[in-house]
Amino acid sequence: LHCQSVFSLLDGASTPESLIERAASLGLHALALTDFNDMGGVVRFAEKAKALSIKAIVGNQVHVSIDGYQGRLVLLAQSTIGYTNLSQLITLARMNCPRGFPSLTFAQLSVHSDGVFCLSGGPRGPLYHALSSNDQLGCNRMINSLKDLFPERFAVEVVHHGLPAEMAYAIEAIKYARERKIPFLGICF
Repeated sequence: LHCQSVFSLLDGASTPESLIERAASLGLHALALTDFNDMGGVVRFAEKAKALSIKAIVGNQVHVSIDGYQGRLVLLAQSTIGYTNLSQLITLARMNCPRGFPSLTFAQLSVHSDGVFCLSGGPRGPLYHALSSNDQLGCNRMINSLKDLFPERFAVEVVHHGLPAEMAYAIEAIKYARERKIPFLGICF
């Protein structure tokens, strides 16, 4: 649910087609393309997924400011309305910020949240930034804000690359999710 291609400059190294081919070789039934503020690979991704009978999930990563914390959220389109909203959010992020620094306010995100499923963004997300600052009030406010904005469409993303510091944040993120009965998904590398 969180995969980047060459369309995420300096973050992804694989083409959209090769990501789908790898997913097929692993026996996956679906894959999400979540490039950072870019949907340039979506058509190639969807065409290759259709050819290999894999469900293509269209998503994106956007930089958002929430309650004083900034970071990336992963947004996944659940419908045509969601896809339209993702497209509008990317346009807003690019249009209203200096070139190379696209960003959204929470208010902008609020206007375009229909049909969109939100993941908290893992280590680059605002939740992890609040956790790394040991800001329990900030974590609570952020989770509540996202849960309210995306009712039944929000999950805490827990990523672990084997680093001790990440494990501590992962444990805390899971704790917050369980306390609020919010689903969480784990991604390990």
